[in-house]
Amino acid sequence: MNRWKEASSLIISAACKNQIAPKTPILKLAEVDKCNFEILALKKRSTPKPQLCVFPGGSVSIADSVQEWEGLFSKFGLTLNVLSDSLANTNILKLPIFNDRNEDLPRWLSLRITAIRETFEECGILLCKSKQTQNTLQDQSALIQDHTTNHFEVDNIESWRSKVLDDPFQFLALCEHFNCYPDVENLYLWSNWLTPSHMTERFDAVFFFTNMNHLTLYRGSPDYKEIESSEWFTPEELLDLSHRGEIWLKPPQWYEIKELLHVKEFTSLHKHSFRRSNSCLRWMPVRIIALDGEISLLPGDEMYPNEIHLFKSSPIVRKEESMASLRCEKMHRMEHTGVKIVLFDTRSDCR
Repeated sequence: MNRWKEASSLIISAACKNQIAPKTPILKLAEVDKCNFEILALKKRSTPKPQLCVFPGGSVSIADSVQEWEGLFSKFGLTLNVLSDSLANTNILKLPIFNDRNEDLPRWLSLRITAIRETFEECGILLCKSKQTQNTLQDQSALIQDHTTNHFEVDNIESWRSKVLDDPFQFLALCEHFNCYPDVENLYLWSNWLTPSHMTERFDAVFFFTNMNHLTLYRGSPDYKEIESSEWFTPEELLDLSHRGEIWLKPPQWYEIKELLHVKEFTSLHKHSFRRSNSCLRWMPVRIIALDGEISLLPGDEMYPNEIHLFKSSPIVRKEESMASLRCEKMHRMEHTGVKIVLFDTRSDCR
């Protein structure tokens, strides 16, 4: 029985700076409105060309769910009851990955800590707040939240980063030492993906989303262990690089970047992410092996099976038929030819 590893990932956006020139020509996109925000993408080391490109994130650790975190948050007036009002909506509690595991901390909190810790490890961006940060935000804009997060600069940050890379429990020690806490309040549930059961390595991955204040944007730096580079791209730039075969995006990451094209405006991202957090479902793609490539069926596609077996499903083999011949009226699927992906979404209620 091929079960999955649990992982937490973070999509980070920031408003584009006018002085930042496009990193690559946009293929066939010059005539359309482009997104005025960038997202953080990490290139993995020791991967064949094209290089695998991912969002910050990684596997959960018991260090993210120890009881000491509750005491830390309480110092800032953030009891579990206070946090649960905004972070533990009924939709979150329906997703299996958020079911409690007899741990000291609720999963809706610990998985956000995982995403923030992994982001710090992989690209050096520390999404934390202090009491001073809280007071500053309250003094600004007549208590109106801007729903953005920021990099929290600390002394000897690279030394602390090295410690956390070696021992995840050091992330709690960092927060205690600098009297700060992970900015979990600005992480919104975005999506939840299961790796298809026929794959060798399987993940139950939850994706969170956050907006980073561009005025204090720290661009980040790779750890040079798992990550070779950390860069900011518009969604169009990332999809263009993927289309040209210069980077490799796994289907969930490709799909979520494609989803961001529907937003365009940085100021609209919070509303969009808040809406998604209240409608998130767990998806497991079902693969079809066709004559000229592979298809990933998603829920809502009329070919998606009525029942799927989470632990022993096999790809549907249709090698005598082309991907085009398998298209139908109601589609929600990705077609794969090598590293290139094309989305077909003809659902009437897809937005």
